Amino acid sequence: MVTPPILMILGVPFEQWIDSSGFLVETVEPGSAADRAGLQGGDWPVIWGGTQYLIGGDIITHVDGVRVTDLASTLQLVRGLTVGQEVTVTWQREGEQMEATVVLQERPTLPADLEQYRLR
Repeated sequence: MVTPPILMILGVPFEQWIDSSGFLVETVEPGSAADRAGLQGGDWPVIWGGTQYLIGGDIITHVDGVRVTDLASTLQLVRGLTVGQEVTVTWQREGEQMEATVVLQERPTLPADLEQYRLR
């Protein structure tokens, strides 16, 4: 989730903080619904609290007209989505509002998903 310090780093004017708050897109998987919608991930590596994040990507502000405000409500919203569902996503990119509608597809298994099953 975008926090005031991140908005400051990104140079978002204070009066635009409310409209620019939401879920920061760090990476976009090729071929994913986010990729098809045209969302862009970050390209600026920043270390925050000992963890590296990519910032500078799009900020998702609404999903099907529902405002993305905090992690708990965002997770609840995402858990309610289903494969094959048509979803409209609204986001901010460099101060401009953008929107696209996509059909959600099943997320492919990624190497990081299999890490828990790796023999040690």
